[in-house]
Order: sequence, then C-alpha cells, then structure tokens
Amino acid sequence: MAPYTISIDNRSGIKQSYGLFAAPPTIKHNGASEVQVATRIISSAHAVPSPQGQATFMMSKKVYARCGVYDVEVDTAPADKNRKRVGTGIEVVDQRLVTLGFTDDRGRLVPGTTLVIDSSDGTPAFSQRDTDPAGVEGCFCVRTGQDFTFREAKLNQFVVGFSCSARQNIGPDATFVPEPNEEYQIAPSRGFYVVPGKYNPYDIVSPSVKEIKSTCYVDFGALETDQVTLVHHKNGALVRQVVQDGELMPLPPSTSMGFMRAFSTMPDAAAPNSWIRVTSTGPATESADEASSTVDSRTGVFTPVSSRRLRDDDD
Repeated sequence: MAPYTISIDNRSGIKQSYGLFAAPPTIKHNGASEVQVATRIISSAHAVPSPQGQATFMMSKKVYARCGVYDVEVDTAPADKNRKRVGTGIEVVDQRLVTLGFTDDRGRLVPGTTLVIDSSDGTPAFSQRDTDPAGVEGCFCVRTGQDFTFREAKLNQFVVGFSCSARQNIGPDATFVPEPNEEYQIAPSRGFYVVPGKYNPYDIVSPSVKEIKSTCYVDFGALETDQVTLVHHKNGALVRQVVQDGELMPLPPSTSMGFMRAFSTMPDAAAPNSWIRVTSTGPATESADEASSTVDSRTGVFTPVSSRRLRDDDD
C-alpha cells in the first residue's frame, strides 16, 4: 500500500520547522463510552530552507498496536509549551502489527485483530496466546484482565496506543491509560495536522494547537488521493494545492478555523522502505536510511531522528 504523503513547500522567506500529529482516534470501551486520549507528535522536520526547500511526511497505512510503560520526565518550564522530554525515565513498549475490521464484497464483517494485555509481571505486554479476532468495522480490539488496578496503571504510567511504525523514534498517534477488565475498540483516524514549530516525537499536543491559524488539517478519509501538497506562505498560512490545467493552484480557505479542503492529482510514489519518512530538499542536508547510515546530499531523504538527536540540534 502506498503511504499517505504530505509535502510542504516552504516559501515563507525563513527556515521553518514542522510537527505532524493525527486527529484523535475513536476509542470505545465495553461497547459504550469513549476514552480520553493523549494526542502526540508522530514526527517532525527541522530547519527546512526557504524559498525552495521542501519537507515531506510519509505515513504508512499499517497499524502497530502498542502497550507498556511510558514514564519519561519532561521539561515543565512554563515557557516550554511543547514539554520536551529531557531524557530521565523509562520506556518499555510491546508492539504488534494489527488489521482493522472491514466489510468484504459479500457484505460480511471481517473482524479486526484482537490483542490481550498481560500485566501479571507488573508491566503491560501483549499475550502470546491466539485470540479470535473481534475488531468491529474500522477497528482493532484490545482486552485487559484483572491483574492490575486503575490506580496502579496511573501510578506506574501504563499506556496503550498505536502507531504507523514499530520504530522507537516515531511517536504514537495517541495513547491512553488502560482500565482493568475492559474491551477497547480502537478506530485510527485518517486525518493529520501539520503545525509550524519545533516539536519532537512523543510530545503531547495541546488541543489549542488545532486552533492556531497556521495549523493545517488534511483528511485523507475525505480526499480521493493519498498525496497532498501544502505551501507555507510569507503571511504564515499553510495552503493546500490542487492541479488545474497542469499547474498547482491554491484553494480558497473554508470558513472552519482557517482549514482548507483540497484535492491533489500528484502521481503515486513508491512506498518507502521505512514506515514513516521525512524528505527535505534544498541545501545539503544529512540523512539517515533504514539501516541508520547517513549520506550527505543536496536532495536528501532522511528518516526522523531520535528525540535525543533533536535536542542536541536545538542546543
């Protein structure tokens, strides 16, 4: 499957950085109430040059369920609205590739993957035993047992979530604290936000970020394409583009929070070897391939660097 692709042409006149995060998923437990989730930065692009620089986010359509412990200290300084990790703490993660439930050509439901969490040793992990699939339409299913309490889950920073990649330096779309003896139906969103600014994977996204005028929302579930191009103009606006008579044309803004709806007719690109990748063009940049080797190129392709690497770059 070709990945979702969001390209950003930086014509703002200055170097720009961008963060990518997903619209909140729909998660219901025991078939009823929805679950409160923490939305996190998936990936970021830093120091994209202008006026001819470009950053490209590529997100695999695969879904990896995650569970474990995430107890990493963040910078709580009032001036740091992004609350960057400062590297003190612990992270233990178990991951599984899952499929979502869907309706086949005969109108029959093909259930999505079901995973059972075992916390008997004090850390959530997915059980190795086979479980009949029970994910409803568009969902995978996660079940918890009675081997922990909700108080223990909060105190010990238990998390459940999912990502488009199994790589540690790619942040999850969303996470939540599990409750015991529950069944969660988790429906990932196909909508993504791009926001200018310096962010790192795993940063928690404040709801107010969506209201920022320069934040742009791309809903691949509503578009007839997997590729979208944005242009970052000097006035700070991120404007989506369409192809008209062979030329890229900006779309007029909608009346909803400055977001713009767009269709792109860019040709399909081959899926990258990694599950999510950032492409940057412009002056010579350093890049890292799937094997983590680096190459210096004036048209570089690089996978997002780790949170530690980004912090070092910011110093």
